[in-house]
Amino acid sequence: MAAPIGKGERLILLHAGNSRGFVPGVCLLFKSGGTGDYHEEMDSVTFQSWFKDTLLPSLSNPSTIVMDNASYHSQLLDKVPNKSTIKAKMQEWLQQHNIWFEEDMTKAELLEIIRQNKPPNPTYFI
Repeated sequence: MAAPIGKGERLILLHAGNSRGFVPGVCLLFKSGGTGDYHEEMDSVTFQSWFKDTLLPSLSNPSTIVMDNASYHSQLLDKVPNKSTIKAKMQEWLQQHNIWFEEDMTKAELLEIIRQNKPPNPTYFI
């Protein structure tokens, strides 16, 4: 019987290329632990470290970087709470942004204040 597709150990590869081929010295290749979900090992911390410490210093200027929309490529710097965010985290976000609210406000009331004060455009780590 064949092994299920997408389960078990796998290789995780980060690399970059251009019109002349692969960028020398930027390959990151490692074997996953085989948990079945590679996202436990290929995450935003690993990606951001590789991107800033390995890829960027290896590029010539100017460069255009094209990435897919993997969740670890687009981690928000300041994630705005939404309706599924717990009330304490909503209050924490409002406090961090020096936005007034009353302690006894409901989640719906806090969410409305957040909606009125959220930044117009999201900011990403990368």
